[in-house]
Amino acid sequence: MTPVPAPTPPRPRNADRTREDILRAACHAFSVHGYAQATVRQIASDAGINVALVIRYFGSKEGLFEAALLESLDIDRLIAGDRNAFGDRLAHLLTNASGDSPNPLAMMLLATSDIAARAVTLKRLTTHVTVPLARWLRGRNARERAVRITMLSSGYLTYQLLLPVADRSAADVSATREWLANALQDQVDCR
Repeated sequence: MTPVPAPTPPRPRNADRTREDILRAACHAFSVHGYAQATVRQIASDAGINVALVIRYFGSKEGLFEAALLESLDIDRLIAGDRNAFGDRLAHLLTNASGDSPNPLAMMLLATSDIAARAVTLKRLTTHVTVPLARWLRGRNARERAVRITMLSSGYLTYQLLLPVADRSAADVSATREWLANALQDQVDCR
């Protein structure tokens, strides 16, 4: 008689790692598929956990979306460093964005068709981007300049990720990147 192998022991529980796995899967799903198309079941599967754990940790799909958005919004990374290079830093980030990688702006743009997700997006965009960016910008019309930076960024990503302009040459892309960097920097420099 062949010996029966011992059952594989269950994975040890680690709440922090489980939460991180869920958020990583959610950031990717919401960035690539959008709020409406991403499912809690698929996110749980991608995280390698039971769907009930997603609800246990985040309460609902909306709660998961908000946590994923907060996880991915990192304005400090953009405002750190040389103030005179802000436009280049943000333009580099935007022009290297792809529909396959987690991106907070893509998450926000793709959430606008759902009323609840749009409300979460507007709230977090204000509290975690516009307000800190305006505080960093200082001076005349700082809040309006922060809004303009957000508008330029989301407009660019709309055309890069959602409505890509076909048949652009490398020179066109490079020229657009330079224009974007200058337009963003103009808002920092109050021009």
